[in-house]
Amino acid sequence: MPVEWRDKTVVHMIHHSHDDVGWLETVDQYYNNYVNKIITGVVEQLLINEKRRFSQVEMKFLSMWW
Repeated sequence: MPVEWRDKTVVHMIHHSHDDVGWLETVDQYYNNYVNKIITGVVEQLLINEKRRFSQVEMKFLSMWW
């Protein structure tokens, strides 16, 4: 470990989704009200900074967006 890192804490933030498919609203309602905006915004930010990473857990919503 480099000397300058010895007294520092390194934090890794892992961005991920957690959108329950059909839990409180129908799949279409949840997608249209929330998920479409989330995925679109994330993709825009990933295009700006290619070092960023994101994991979309719910494949149903990703396939709807795609």
